[in-house]
Amino acid sequence: MRPQQALGGGKKRLRAASKGGTAAGVDPSACASALVRACADAAWFAALGEPPTRAESQQARLCAQALGARRPAVSWLQEPTAVETLLGQADATGCWWEREEAERRRLRLRAEGARDKAAVDAGIERLIPWLLAPLEGAAARALLRLGATDAALAKVAAGAAAIAVQQEYLRRLAGAPEDHGFAQKFHLFLAGRWPLFLEGERLWIF
Repeated sequence: MRPQQALGGGKKRLRAASKGGTAAGVDPSACASALVRACADAAWFAALGEPPTRAESQQARLCAQALGARRPAVSWLQEPTAVETLLGQADATGCWWEREEAERRRLRLRAEGARDKAAVDAGIERLIPWLLAPLEGAAARALLRLGATDAALAKVAAGAAAIAVQQEYLRRLAGAPEDHGFAQKFHLFLAGRWPLFLEGERLWIF
């Protein structure tokens, strides 16, 4: 499921909540509840278009490395039009998405291997309120601040954030470490950014 599809597909304080562990040692309901609290406290998309802080730059490099870059470079976009152009070009290849989707499936299998599949799905259901309107509303407000009124871009942003929430949920259930790429990406979203994708060695962020 790509970011553009996440809103429709959603229905079918940071540190303590994000710790990894053994796959069997994390309760899906408790994991989902912790993520709901983190989502409620987040500044979704509030930093779009702003110059990165030193801490954000470091976080972005860590994210790029965790997603597979050996010599990471980070590009920060400041205009919605630049984001739309870049996303259009990225859709032509899809390589970045295929890598993330393969990792998501791997984590899901590991999570389900340690507990009942229905319990994993129940946790995702718990997250549904944060996979729909709140994210799209936050994205629309942030984009409007930058002069963008295209509702489609807000839907794509919300879809990307929704996917990041689901990825982080599976990362925690699978017991993957905190330096995993999905965790790093989730932290950037919570800080108000929109990590777009990794292209080769370069991570693009809005």
